Amino acid sequence: MSLRFAKELEALQQQLLDLATAAENALVLSLRALEQEDVASARKVIAEDDAIDAAEVAIEEECLKLMALYQPVASDLRTLVTILKINGELERAADLASDIAANIFDMVEPPVAPETRSDFAPMMRQVHGLLRRALDAFVCHRPDLARKV
Repeated sequence: MSLRFAKELEALQQQLLDLATAAENALVLSLRALEQEDVASARKVIAEDDAIDAAEVAIEEECLKLMALYQPVASDLRTLVTILKINGELERAADLASDIAANIFDMVEPPVAPETRSDFAPMMRQVHGLLRRALDAFVCHRPDLARKV
């Protein structure tokens, strides 16, 4: 593996971690919005969704560029394919957080009685924990942790 490819791959991994942070923040903010009927947090999640979408596209394009330019094999190719897959799933998670945030407005205006609501907060906390552990497994190159997730 060339030094240039290694640097570009490292930069790509950092882009993915930045996307993961943004997706995780969207999830946390949508959970806050849900639990506290916080319209400001919901608006922030929705407003940041376009930037997350753009980051996902940029990462995908960079992966494809690296594959075309360097024709990686073995572990380098597996790393790029893994980044592509994680990238899409992170964008999807952020989209779902945005969808949840969009529903906050329906809960608040007019108010929905608490006894008629479904409580998604426990499930969202579990999802957040799974996301955190999956990202830790990727960053630490620990397949055993990934299998536990």
